Amino acid sequence: MDYKINKTQSQPMMHAFLFDPCVYMCALIFLKGKLREEEIEEAVKKAYTQNETTMSKVILKNGNAYYQNMQKTGCKVFRDLRPWQEIMQESERDPFKINEGELFRTYIIPEEEGHRLLMMAHHIAADGKAMLMVLEDIVKNLAGMEVDYKSLDNTGTETFPVNAKPSFLFRSVIQYMNHQWKKSGKVFDWDNYFEVHKKFWETRRTEVSIETIEKEELTRIKEECREHGITVNSYMIAKILEGHPEYRTFAFPISLRKDNLSISNKAYMARPDYKYNRKKDFWHNAKEIHKIVRKYMEDERKRYEVSIRVRFIEPTLLDSCLMHAFLGYENKASKMMAETIGYVGKNKTNVTITNLTNLEFQRNYGRFQVENVFAIAPVMSATREVVCISTFKGRMTIAYSRIKA
Repeated sequence: MDYKINKTQSQPMMHAFLFDPCVYMCALIFLKGKLREEEIEEAVKKAYTQNETTMSKVILKNGNAYYQNMQKTGCKVFRDLRPWQEIMQESERDPFKINEGELFRTYIIPEEEGHRLLMMAHHIAADGKAMLMVLEDIVKNLAGMEVDYKSLDNTGTETFPVNAKPSFLFRSVIQYMNHQWKKSGKVFDWDNYFEVHKKFWETRRTEVSIETIEKEELTRIKEECREHGITVNSYMIAKILEGHPEYRTFAFPISLRKDNLSISNKAYMARPDYKYNRKKDFWHNAKEIHKIVRKYMEDERKRYEVSIRVRFIEPTLLDSCLMHAFLGYENKASKMMAETIGYVGKNKTNVTITNLTNLEFQRNYGRFQVENVFAIAPVMSATREVVCISTFKGRMTIAYSRIKA
């Protein structure tokens, strides 16, 4: 039986993540209470059937990537006794078989007063918001609550304001590179996907450190931010750059999701330049950063700048950048594009800062409680460091991620 192919997604959005070996979104949730591992496992498996994405696989057709529905989910659930950091480092070395529908993995880890769930998802299938929606489905299943089925709908990722069109110079350069690529390039396949993943992780691992800001301290920070006319988000970006005066660029995600609740990745990055001014005080820098972030959020041309630019690049040319960076694939257009994006050379983004703000999770479910939940974002191949911020019931968790060789 042939299952339908979903062609609603943006090809540049798919190919920006398709062959990148460092793409594993993570989320952790601690469930306090007397739950049996068997019922947690069943709740996870049921959640996979409640979303079209987790009932699909990725197929390659004429150089393009699509989702295709499956009769059974290819997503996995495991029970494990090891610390979550150790599980994560082992799991990232084992490539997700997205061609067989393995887009999510969930690990059930027993602890003294309950269970921790470590969820890992391929970034082609999920952003931070999507991961949290699947976790919420699991928790609702455990509580016997109703869960709505969510169709895979990636429409809207190609709809941009007319005035957000890239410059003539940019379009001319990309047109030239696309032309060169079409004459000399190739289409990559699943063998290349597994090869680049294996090569990348042979000598690398992700290291994550966690920092927590408790409710009282976070309340103080919010009050200071109000006094200075900035957001907590701008404050956190300034704090991170203050600790790294060598950084010249930072990135933050801009969601194209709007009211779309499908399990998918709808986040593109804004990438401003800003070097922390050591001659000025912290609040001066924080206010300057706040102006930059606000400009990107209020100016449509700025907000969609990166996503629109990527739209003009041939999808298979995007694929080739990672082949050049990690497998030594030689092609002039690939080399130029890999340097432009930052996979090789000096154009890497110094730090990406993702703030998921307040996580709207219910805490109490009768016989168990959600004690804490937070996310960890992947470093990605064009970024040196990623900071992912989550706030749950007044407690902020900051996850710092780096790739170590």
